[in-house]
Amino acid sequence: MLDNSSKTLQIDFTKEREEGYKRVFNRSPLVSSQSVGWDNLTIVYDRQPAIELPKTCLKQHCIGILTDIPLPMQTERIIDGRFLREQNVQGDLIIIPANTTHQAAWYSEGCSVAIMIEPRVVAQTIYEVVNPDKIEILPQFATADPFVYQIGVALKSALIKNGSTSRLYAETLMNALIIHLLENYSTTRKNSFEPIVGTLPQY
Repeated sequence: MLDNSSKTLQIDFTKEREEGYKRVFNRSPLVSSQSVGWDNLTIVYDRQPAIELPKTCLKQHCIGILTDIPLPMQTERIIDGRFLREQNVQGDLIIIPANTTHQAAWYSEGCSVAIMIEPRVVAQTIYEVVNPDKIEILPQFATADPFVYQIGVALKSALIKNGSTSRLYAETLMNALIIHLLENYSTTRKNSFEPIVGTLPQY
């Protein structure tokens, strides 16, 4: 059973890169954007055994895509204090927004692609479409998303291939992913100073 009272690891992947990954998993991933020289992208592909992860809080949005799960994987997960027992399968997507606590434990082996996205990169991608200050990426427990799964498989292939066009390909996929998150896993922030008729604001 996960212990949500444990100390939280604060991690900034922009500064720590693979060192931040090691703080969570106690080892380096199989392959990462840093190991292939993509300095401005943070993408990792790894095979994980059964493990219990420490409670973490990242400065970046973290997108987890389960790419190689031969059998359903029992998982316990806590996102921002909310607990859920999941049965993860290949193609599942997990979203941990920036500055949100996350803890998980799973009980069989599986592979995934993890993508860390700077909030400023999201803002730069969507600013021509919508005011980024009014958009909030929502946390998401494991859910099937075929489109994001295909992006995960393609990013895994690009990391492993690491050809001359792989980085440009990965950046294009990242832009498509951000727009997809905007369309399907975000909400408009409410103005904290907007009066709510008939109710008291929670704060």
